[in-house]
Amino acid sequence: MTSIIEIYEIFEHKTSGHLSMSVISVLQSWGLIAKNNVIKCNKGHFLELCPSTSYCDGVVWRCKQTYINSSKKKVKCNFYPSIRKCTFISKSHLSIYQIVTFAYLWTEKVSLEFIRNQLKIARQSSVDWASFHREVVFDGMILRHQKIGK
Repeated sequence: MTSIIEIYEIFEHKTSGHLSMSVISVLQSWGLIAKNNVIKCNKGHFLELCPSTSYCDGVVWRCKQTYINSSKKKVKCNFYPSIRKCTFISKSHLSIYQIVTFAYLWTEKVSLEFIRNQLKIARQSSVDWASFHREVVFDGMILRHQKIGK
């Protein structure tokens, strides 16, 4: 069983900003972020993790492969989506720390008011995330009869 202190330590005492590769490795082991050689670009090349200061998480998926375009010229693919691509957090504006901590507190049946105050998120965001978590639990346990998580 993980505690809120352990989550804070996993995120290296940072609640927002760029993620280190060790944090990303933990998120990958939890199944929250894809592993290398899973996500492909539009041309079918596998993406790899690369640092990027222009993205809030500090890391992006990137395709560095080349291909022949319609003009028969060799061009670099240069496709680079967020590390959140193909995840349930892909459209969220919350930090990954806030999302993981919200999920932990929600599963511990902590009140939304307490979660909002601790994570400094808007009321509507907390309501939306709680609703989303209920849908995931319903889908996983009731409709699919599957264990959620690892």
